[in-house]
Amino acid sequence: MSDKDPGLQPERTSLAWFRTILLLAAISLLMFKVGQSNGFYFLVSMSVILLALSALLVHYYQNRFSDKLDLSDVVKPKDIIFKRCLSIVVGIAAMTYLTFLLISFYTEVLM
Repeated sequence: MSDKDPGLQPERTSLAWFRTILLLAAISLLMFKVGQSNGFYFLVSMSVILLALSALLVHYYQNRFSDKLDLSDVVKPKDIIFKRCLSIVVGIAAMTYLTFLLISFYTEVLM
């Protein structure tokens, strides 16, 4: 009988995903509040998209880490695609927020 002990790696990965979800939800709520108070509806719409992504991540997190660890196929192709899409969306959100900061800075300087 060959029961391999995966160590603490699955637990660390699970905690990292949980932190990612929590941080993404907090940033999206912050973007929503800032966009709503300043009238930047593009920022509000981006925050709603990030909140929806956070909900999808919760679903992914529950399905991915509730199963037993299969050491033969730890990373599936659909996981790679999902993680790349997550990186793209987070990058777009960061660029959107940077654009908002630059626009608000220049409007304050010019007025």
